[in-house]
Amino acid sequence: MITKVQDLKDRRRVCLRVTSKGRELLSDLAPVQVRVNDVLFDFLTSEQFQALCPMVDRMVECGDRAISLLGYLSKNSRERNMGGSTDVKANHRSRR
Repeated sequence: MITKVQDLKDRRRVCLRVTSKGRELLSDLAPVQVRVNDVLFDFLTSEQFQALCPMVDRMVECGDRAISLLGYLSKNSRERNMGGSTDVKANHRSRR
């Protein structure tokens, strides 16, 4: 359904392409998804839906940043815990 090809210029990157089978499946899914979305967003007027879309985009961006922050905090917490409690005690004493 999707092919993955490494970028020859930048080996950290990959290019994803939808195969013909994937395009066929997406084409079959589209009418079903339209009906589901119509029910899901039935409570909104067209204007409300148009206002909601940019908010959801911003929420996704904030969610991505929040996940990154969580990973950073989790990693730092593990590193502090692996270093033993002496770092915590030293930090506690220096705040007094």
